[in-house]
Amino acid sequence: MNLTRLLKPLARDTGMIGGVTVGLAYGLTHSGAVILGLAGLGILCIAVGGGTTGHGGTSGFAAADRIGHDESSEASMMTEHLESWPGVSSDIPVRVRLLFYGLGLLFWSLTVLGLFASRLH
Repeated sequence: MNLTRLLKPLARDTGMIGGVTVGLAYGLTHSGAVILGLAGLGILCIAVGGGTTGHGGTSGFAAADRIGHDESSEASMMTEHLESWPGVSSDIPVRVRLLFYGLGLLFWSLTVLGLFASRLH
């Protein structure tokens, strides 16, 4: 796997989107509970996104061996919808992007808690 392909989604999802989410939450609420909630959401995103990343087939999804449920059609439906979003590449699995976003939420939440703890309500 070419790791340089992951640099753009890593910078965008972890640095920019995660930072904007936490920054907006801090700016609008100044609430420590909201920031802790975002940190918890980041941990959940990391668990969901990283729990299966790298396992299974090349697309990041398990093979469709079960009767009555076809995960490959589910994966193609998700990528069809993602292709219409500007800046979203369909060659990066959704779970990898979720992992990066969770890392961003956790990092920026801990940063806000560390730097602005005296200003939080």
